[in-house]
This record gives sequence, structure tokens and C-alpha cells, in this order.
Amino acid sequence: MKSWTDLQTGVDDCGALLELCAEELDEELMEEARQLLKRVATGVQSLEIQRLLGEPHDADGAILEINSGAGGTDASDWAEMLKRMYLRWADRRGFKSTVVDEQPHDEAGIKS
Repeated sequence: MKSWTDLQTGVDDCGALLELCAEELDEELMEEARQLLKRVATGVQSLEIQRLLGEPHDADGAILEINSGAGGTDASDWAEMLKRMYLRWADRRGFKSTVVDEQPHDEAGIKS
């Protein structure tokens, strides 16, 4: 609840700053409002992920499988890009990730 009330306070503060900016046309206040709005947006995104991963079994592991299919070299290259994106996403959010099996493509990328 503290996170929610902090975000609500941030939204209220941002609204007040924007009202002041409209009255005074102050660029410093506008920049302060922008920064506050960015912090609030980041907080909302964080709470949304917590809400999405708030069920009892969400703490359990997951298996993600990427297959390039029959798309040739381009599909294999895209599959490798997806793998890197998912691994970086997990790393940035503090999730443990392990590549269990990887089948490289002959030219570039991965088959699966």
C-alpha cells in the first residue's frame, strides 16, 4: 500500500506543478514536472509487474522455448536476437536464467 500511496502523492504533486506551469509558464517547473512524471511512470510499471507476478505459483520457474522454424537464416538470426532480449530482460529484473539447450544454425543465429 505504501508504494501505491507514494505514487498517488506523486501524481497529485505532478498535477499541482502542471497547474503552476500553466499559470507562470516557468520552464524550471516544467522540467521538474517532467522528471516527477517519469518517476511516477516507472513506479507504475514496477507495480504492474508485481501485480502480474503476484499469484502463488508465479515465483516458480518457467521454461521459454524459441524455435526459428522454417524461415532460414533470417529466422535463425531473429531467434537469437529474441534469446538475447529475453535474457537481458530477465537479468535487468533480477530473475535467474539459464540456457539449457541451444542448437546453432549453420550460418547465423540459432535453430532452437
